[in-house]
Amino acid sequence: SAAKSSLVERCILSMRRRGDYTGKVVLLTDAPILRYEGVFDENVIVVTNKAEDMMNGYFSAGAMKYKRFKTTILDYIAQEKSLDNVNWIFYMDIDILMGAPFSDLLKGINQKYILPSARGVERSNNDEEVSKLYVFKDQSDQSTFIGSSGFIIMNRHTSEDCLDLWQEEIDSHPESRFDSAALATIVERENSNDDR
Repeated sequence: SAAKSSLVERCILSMRRRGDYTGKVVLLTDAPILRYEGVFDENVIVVTNKAEDMMNGYFSAGAMKYKRFKTTILDYIAQEKSLDNVNWIFYMDIDILMGAPFSDLLKGINQKYILPSARGVERSNNDEEVSKLYVFKDQSDQSTFIGSSGFIIMNRHTSEDCLDLWQEEIDSHPESRFDSAALATIVERENSNDDR
């Protein structure tokens, strides 16, 4: 039952039950893989982080080392051969629960934003394709920032530069407690560069 499960189990259970999503889920965790052995179906891929990605002792706020994982997702996805044909990655924090079918969410995103033109961070690198990372405003958040770092859409082929910028910003402020502040900084910086 959900009442006896952790946030991770609740999140994935909500995807499967309320979200009616049966596709692949990658769980990036610092817990031993054995912690989740036999807990999920075969479409949940449990990946343990690399020790160097933890950066133990570097951040003032201990939780930042976990929040920084978001910036390394594509590296971990690339290691999983069963995901070679996956182009779009939908990242969700584990405290997000689905209350309706995931397909409805995808339809809504596509209707409202037409995914390739959704608002987000964009970074052009010479003549290469523009790097994009899609973020969505938290409806309960009254700040002026355009998006939350709890739900992110990225493309495995075009989001790397944005994730690298985000990671650099997080790493350059070890005293910070919020990965979303680093994301807001790069959005503002990139948007001001576009205005020139």
